[in-house]
Amino acid sequence: MKKSLMFLFFMVCLIGAERHALGTVVEALDVEELAIRASHVVHGTVLRSTPSWSKGRIETRVELRVGTGWGEFAKETTSVFISVPGGQVGNLAQRVSGAPRLDPGEEVVVFLWRDPDAQDTSFRIVSLNQGTYRVLRTSTETRAVSHLEGLHRLDRTRGKEAVEISRDEMDLLVLLQRISHARMFRENGSVGE
Repeated sequence: MKKSLMFLFFMVCLIGAERHALGTVVEALDVEELAIRASHVVHGTVLRSTPSWSKGRIETRVELRVGTGWGEFAKETTSVFISVPGGQVGNLAQRVSGAPRLDPGEEVVVFLWRDPDAQDTSFRIVSLNQGTYRVLRTSTETRAVSHLEGLHRLDRTRGKEAVEISRDEMDLLVLLQRISHARMFRENGSVGE
């Protein structure tokens, strides 16, 4: 009887928690806020991604060739490493809701920060998918798209969930201009003329 009640209690808690376990909660940020919060911003191409075990969980280490970068990069920096939660090692896969999957050959713009407690030199992506823009090229245009699946974005000014959108999309040049202006403001306190 006692085991049955405990099992019933566990199931009720599990069902009640299901509604809140649908994604990772992040603060809703626009491009300018992402660029200001990031220690580095990189527009580049994914060279390789290697999943491995790290502290009891799977993380994927991604090498990104730097095309354009904002932040304190050494002049000779040609690539950076990014640590992304989740991945697959052997037959075991771990998925983190809202974490981007970066595939070799993919062109991206990512907003990065360095974890001061990290054991390695890898960066992390600010706000997971929200801080990851994939570059899609056609014969007539080049778009930058941030897929926001798996994220619950909270609006800090209203104290509640932000208007739900599944993606943020714009012309790549517009994205890069917005980043440049925000980074100039971050470094100088103004956007200049």
